[in-house]
Amino acid sequence: MTKFTKISATALFALFLTACDKPADKVAEVPKAEATPAAQTQAPAQAETTTPASQAQSPAQAETTTPAAQAQSPAQTETAKPAVQLSAEELAQGKADLQKILDWNKAQEQAANAAQQKLQTELATNDPQKVETALVEFIKTVDETVKTLDAVEVKSPLVAAFKAKTKEVLTLSSSIVADSVKVMAQPTPESQNALAEKTQQLIQEGNVLQQLQAELQQTFGE
Repeated sequence: MTKFTKISATALFALFLTACDKPADKVAEVPKAEATPAAQTQAPAQAETTTPASQAQSPAQAETTTPAAQAQSPAQTETAKPAVQLSAEELAQGKADLQKILDWNKAQEQAANAAQQKLQTELATNDPQKVETALVEFIKTVDETVKTLDAVEVKSPLVAAFKAKTKEVLTLSSSIVADSVKVMAQPTPESQNALAEKTQQLIQEGNVLQQLQAELQQTFGE
């Protein structure tokens, strides 16, 4: 499933970053938002390492800090629990549907990579006509990819949600690539800000897609 994420979000987003030099200065700050989860994951570790010391120094402090830690534990425990309990039949259906999406991704990988490479090559020429032609072909390729995704029939609600989010991220990624080329041709503060906001949205949606992917892998054992 790692390659899947790269095709639907990371590859197109990386293309956007390398192709669009001027907006990239602003957009480059956006991925810092991804550092937030890392900081959050470090915080519990720090809390755990400092808690024994505080307990050794003062039982009163340990008693005051313990309820706070206990208050966080149920929330963490709830997120770790499966959202739904699936029957054996539902698990089998979900696993089969997820495999369909994986097969679809594998089938589209070559076309997606070729379209990306061609667009990136034409962008490097700085020829407006070539860039426009390549952009039209790229968007057409993405549209065809979305159509093939729509044709994949899934019955599992969990996989259907993943499929819908995949389509959303693909469409948004394509839109960002198109907008980035326009901004590169006629950069303005307004267009650059709008592009940065859309890129932030892509990062957020990409994170959601990755989370759904991880949940499906855990649920269906892929």
